[in-house]
Amino acid sequence: ELALQVQLRELVRALNAVAIEPLLLKGAVHLFAAPPRDLGRRMMSDLDILVPRSRIPDALQAIRELGYRSDPSEEPNYTHHHHLAPLFRPGAQAAVELHRELMFRTASRYLPTDLGWAHSRLQECDGLRFRTLQPTFAVLHHILHSEIVDRYHAAAAINLRGLHDLHALCRTAPAPVDWRALERILAGHGLGGVLRGHLRLAQDLFQLPAPLSPGLQGRLHHARCLARLRWAGYDRLQRRLFRFARPSIEKRYRGSGGGWWLWGRRARLLAHLLRRRMLGPNDPATVVR
Repeated sequence: ELALQVQLRELVRALNAVAIEPLLLKGAVHLFAAPPRDLGRRMMSDLDILVPRSRIPDALQAIRELGYRSDPSEEPNYTHHHHLAPLFRPGAQAAVELHRELMFRTASRYLPTDLGWAHSRLQECDGLRFRTLQPTFAVLHHILHSEIVDRYHAAAAINLRGLHDLHALCRTAPAPVDWRALERILAGHGLGGVLRGHLRLAQDLFQLPAPLSPGLQGRLHHARCLARLRWAGYDRLQRRLFRFARPSIEKRYRGSGGGWWLWGRRARLLAHLLRRRMLGPNDPATVVR
């Protein structure tokens, strides 16, 4: 990670030279915040850097002048993505992901980019100027990325690297995490169980002091993750149940909502699957969702 640290410093210096103070995300923050003894404990393959959308052309030009290039065949796939196509340089330790938005679209409504900028703080290190998310919002970004974007919560999978990152983030944060505020934000979107489940796993596997009671939701998620490890048929059952998870319902019916909207469409999907089972997949009546 010493080579990655040198690479990141070079990138920040190039962006500062065109009056851009980038917001460092995920592992990039670790390279500046971690004490020397912790370097090398985190596997990294890319550096995530957010810049204001209006400054994307300037940032991209500055990075290209360092010798980075993206694969032209991949660029069309990132037109509507939250970051540009990954940038590579021969001999560099990691690719560079230049973000135009803070979160992937499936989680952007929970943490909008403007809110992330508003809750970031300017830092200076050896003459380099960059921003990082305030601790509470860094944890929020981490949980959304791990549990919602990467779908670890819905899949009842254990993200060991993510849990390690959470433990390191809480240990090295320059200010305490406001867990009650974090709970209010996530619970307001119906994601309180996601927070409690993630913290219950971190408590069990990394001895993270419990900032919140896991509650019934946290304990159930913990049991679900352990069941997946112990029962070979769990994945097959999980794939069937995942059809009714909120992300799948929102994608299937091209909308979003909670309460009656969510449960109404779950009932609609269940009726469709029952008709399909009784009448057969080729019956015209089973085509309607």
